[in-house]
Amino acid sequence: ETFYIEDRWRNTTNPFLEGAFDAARRGVTVRILLDGSWSSVEADTGTNDDVVARINRRAKEEHLPVEARLLEPRGSIQRLHNKGVVVDGRAVLVSSMNWALGSATENREIGVLLEDRGIAQRFEAAFDADWEGRATSGTDAWRLEDPLALLGLYALVAVASAVSLRKLRPGDKGIKPRPRVRTRALFRAPLRRRRGEVRLLPPELVAEPRARDGGGTGARGGREETRGRGGGPEGD
Repeated sequence: ETFYIEDRWRNTTNPFLEGAFDAARRGVTVRILLDGSWSSVEADTGTNDDVVARINRRAKEEHLPVEARLLEPRGSIQRLHNKGVVVDGRAVLVSSMNWALGSATENREIGVLLEDRGIAQRFEAAFDADWEGRATSGTDAWRLEDPLALLGLYALVAVASAVSLRKLRPGDKGIKPRPRVRTRALFRAPLRRRRGEVRLLPPELVAEPRARDGGGTGARGGREETRGRGGGPEGD
């Protein structure tokens, strides 16, 4: 997985690329992934899209298992800047060097070759995800781009919504109803002046009944006193 590959180094071939084709002649499947952001493909010539086309054309002509692809920007990953090689899930080269003449012969570059299956397999899994255009973390990992998968998901949501609406019925939702006020009107008993309503007053507006002569309280006297002193309509 590299950032840049030059298939020609002045008047000779790129030794790294030739090594990849030599491995393919031995039966090794070779996959090369290049950056596909605008800065790597916009120029008229000499860009990664041209290199990918030439590699794939040569592999087809020689009937070799070599394939090159561009990694298109997607989600939070806008540019491929990895340089390295993964070999059979057992070794990995992590390097700062592009497969270009200037990087190999003029720049001060550094690379580390690790022969560790655990580390190599993690790099291989990351390469496979990039090769297939899959996200491995964050919100992009949950993105569905397959039209059939999206259609199936929408159908599932629609069916679930229809079932939920069908099962919704008026009934006990755990809410206690207000207590009913029982009045004589409920029993069709005639009220004063044939009124069919009862007005409920707050406690602070209701006067205590007056004490009768001789001790007790008179409910009727208390009611009359309330009506006489209150400001409400007569008879309330």
